[in-house]
Amino acid sequence: MSNSFWVYVNEPNDKAFVHLAECSHCNSGKGRMQDKLDHNGRWEGPFDEGRAKIVARNSGKKTIRWCSVCSRRLGLNGTAL
Repeated sequence: MSNSFWVYVNEPNDKAFVHLAECSHCNSGKGRMQDKLDHNGRWEGPFDEGRAKIVARNSGKKTIRWCSVCSRRLGLNGTAL
């Protein structure tokens, strides 16, 4: 797959999510509120799918999963990585 992927690391909620770059939640690592600073976390990427999974798993977060929108778009059964 030639898509690019981003990882959102949410600090307060101890979560990391893998997103497709074109996901409305990701917006190529700009998030949904491009004009506002996000104090909850950070975007890392872009990566290929394999590297994005590694970055998410190495984030040290308790919950690591696919974005639910992206998992449906990719035809995955659930959001687990």
